[in-house]
Amino acid sequence: TVYAVWKADTSKFVVQFNSNGGNKITDHAYLISTASKYNAFSEPQRSGYTFDGWYYEADLNGKTHTDENGIQVFNEGVTKPTAYVGGEAIRVKSTHTFVAMWTPNTDTKYSVEYFVNSGKKDANNHYIYTKANGYTKNYTSKTESTVQVDPKDMTPEITVNGVKYWYNVDNSNNVL
Repeated sequence: TVYAVWKADTSKFVVQFNSNGGNKITDHAYLISTASKYNAFSEPQRSGYTFDGWYYEADLNGKTHTDENGIQVFNEGVTKPTAYVGGEAIRVKSTHTFVAMWTPNTDTKYSVEYFVNSGKKDANNHYIYTKANGYTKNYTSKTESTVQVDPKDMTPEITVNGVKYWYNVDNSNNVL
C-alpha cells in the first residue's frame, strides 16, 4: 500500500485578490526566498463602476464599511490609503490580500417603460400587462442610486393601438 502525504509548501506565500463585486482575479504565488516586488496586478471589471485600485486589506481597517449591496466602500471623508498596481515592494512575505475598490459611475443609463393592462388574466387570475411601444423614457444617473420617475413622465393618458389608457395614481399595482 502506498499513501500520499501532503505537506504545506512553506517556501511560498500567496497574494490573494478580493475583487469586491468585480470579476475573479487569479491569486499570485511567490517564492519567499526570491520575492521582492509584486508582479503586475490584473484590473478587474464591474458593470456600472470605475476601478479605483487595489488596496492592501490591512490598510482598509476603519476606513471602509459594507453598503446595502454587500460591497465594501470607503467611508465619507477618509484619506484613502495607497493603491497598488504591482511592481511595488512586497509588504510582507506571508499570505495577504488586496481588495478592489470601486467608484460608482455617474452615467449609468436606465429606462422607464410603460405597460398597459391587456384586460386579460393569466391562470392565477392576475391581469396580464403588455409593454406600450413608443413610450420608453431613458435617463442617466449614478450607479446604485435611488431614482424616481420624473413627474412629467407620469403620463396621465396614453393611446396604444387605438386604445386609450390612463394612469391611476392610487393603483397599488403601480411600480415607480
